Amino acid sequence: GAGKSTVFSLILRFYDPEIGKILIDGVDVREADPVSVRQRIAIVPQDVTIFAASARDNIGFGRPGASKAEIETAAKDA
Repeated sequence: GAGKSTVFSLILRFYDPEIGKILIDGVDVREADPVSVRQRIAIVPQDVTIFAASARDNIGFGRPGASKAEIETAAKDA
């Protein structure tokens, strides 16, 4: 299609561009630590999926190991 997956793969350095360069905050990704770059990138899907689980499980999904109190606080804050 439009090349979204290709751009994403280039940003994460699954491969490097044959011509040109990818800059993040003015830094060429080839000069940055790939692990550091990948830790700062997230995917936000266009389709929202509600898991077949409890509200607590869904809220806690984004933070594995969150305590019951932390999940309840997140729910109240939302």
